[in-house]
Amino acid sequence: MNKPIPKFLHEDLKKLIGKRNPTQDDVSKLLELVFTTKYRWTERVMQYQNVHYEAETHVSLEDMLEDSGELSDLIDAWQRGDVEECTAIIGNAVDVAEDDLHDNRWDHSDEVDRDYLDEEFEDTIDSDVDTFVTTRQQGTSWMGERLRDYHIHEGQQHFFVWKNVVNWFANRRSTPMNTAAHVRYTRQDEETN
Repeated sequence: MNKPIPKFLHEDLKKLIGKRNPTQDDVSKLLELVFTTKYRWTERVMQYQNVHYEAETHVSLEDMLEDSGELSDLIDAWQRGDVEECTAIIGNAVDVAEDDLHDNRWDHSDEVDRDYLDEEFEDTIDSDVDTFVTTRQQGTSWMGERLRDYHIHEGQQHFFVWKNVVNWFANRRSTPMNTAAHVRYTRQDEETN
């Protein structure tokens, strides 16, 4: 008694119904599959560290006094013998140079040391897990050879969705390829036939 194929079945599945069903002996081929599970996650970690910098400039006293506009005042005070006035003028120029270096320290600095202190976990902000079959680990098994045959098709990467491989092996899918590559392959196959 032949039953009609329900309309809701996928085109691929309609073509495969009534074809070869896997035998008990085929299970050994299926069991050769190597499943790869990859878990990826991103954690936010607070890390405390001390970073030590040094900034250094080399400027002559004449240039410092010229920049602050006090060069002539120092010369006059020196000629009068007023050492206190000279010291005050130089002190002002040094203060200006120190302030200028503070304001522009990143232009002249180098990191000289780093101390790593405590690190503390704050939160897992993203994660996902995938299990797939990869051609890289299948060796020279029957399944590995068949998967490598499909791997050469455009758009199929070296890893296969494991459900697609099992459905293909159980004759419920015409290829073991991932969805986009599978669609391209079946369209090409229909065009050539």
